[in-house]
Amino acid sequence: MTLAITAWQDRVAPRFDKAPRLRLWEDTAPQGRADADLDWSDHGIGERLRRLSAFGVTVLICGGLQPWIERALHQAGIEVISWVSGDIQKVLEAYRAGRLDSGITRNPHGPSRRGGKNPKRK
Repeated sequence: MTLAITAWQDRVAPRFDKAPRLRLWEDTAPQGRADADLDWSDHGIGERLRRLSAFGVTVLICGGLQPWIERALHQAGIEVISWVSGDIQKVLEAYRAGRLDSGITRNPHGPSRRGGKNPKRK
């Protein structure tokens, strides 16, 4: 199993398509420091999808992403855990403990905020 987390500094990047870094762990119980920390700020969506497949990623943890990107990832055999936010180490601990969907690490705005719409504006 290869686990990937999109990163911005030490946090899960808020958007898949704008994430400047990708961190990879290669085992069934990822521990602490990533096995690889890659700069992929210059890569477009197509190249990112190709690289995830080439790296053998089976699970991707990321912030927000467009539905078509999530479908493409699923079609490539990658499990996607999206709309996650927070410190990467805490997210990693939650993933290992099987509780990633807890309110602590889940983005409270989730996919309902896609498209930049603010429900409070008229």
